[in-house]
Amino acid sequence: TIEGSIAQMIEETMLFVRRNTRTKSVIKGAVRENVPEYPESAVREIVTNALMHRDYGPYSNGTPVRVVIYSDRIECSNPGGIYGGQSVEDLGRANIQTRNPALVSLLEIQGVAENRHSGIPVIRDEMKKAGLRQPIFRDERGSFSVTLYNEPLASQNQPQSLSEEVILDFCSAPRSRQEIAE
Repeated sequence: TIEGSIAQMIEETMLFVRRNTRTKSVIKGAVRENVPEYPESAVREIVTNALMHRDYGPYSNGTPVRVVIYSDRIECSNPGGIYGGQSVEDLGRANIQTRNPALVSLLEIQGVAENRHSGIPVIRDEMKKAGLRQPIFRDERGSFSVTLYNEPLASQNQPQSLSEEVILDFCSAPRSRQEIAE
């Protein structure tokens, strides 16, 4: 359970995600860089959007924003579906109404968030830059959720699976170590 101001909840949630997800080491030239499993800016956007666009009305009172980490994904859900009659397909492509305009303006003044309808494109772009599957957005039964997967995009040059026949064919021919490495 994380409590406090929205800025504090975002920061504490980011720390929770960093502690509970993996990093990989990537060598760039002579420097090693630790890369988080999920792009931090995408995670920050889903958490920020969940907190500022959630339903704070009486029917959602006591329903928290949830961030759940699984081995293959992060799910973030908040009470209140997409506001203003828009659809999931409209997200990031059309200016949609804001459920909490005063809160959004306050968060923008404080430098915590932006009110430019740019969060969804940032999430999509960051996942693409990281070579990860695109996020899944769901609007159902008075709840909105985003799922970020840690699985890579399918490469067009690599087969999705090797058949037993291909493997046996490869193994039946003698090869030098040089040929295998190539």
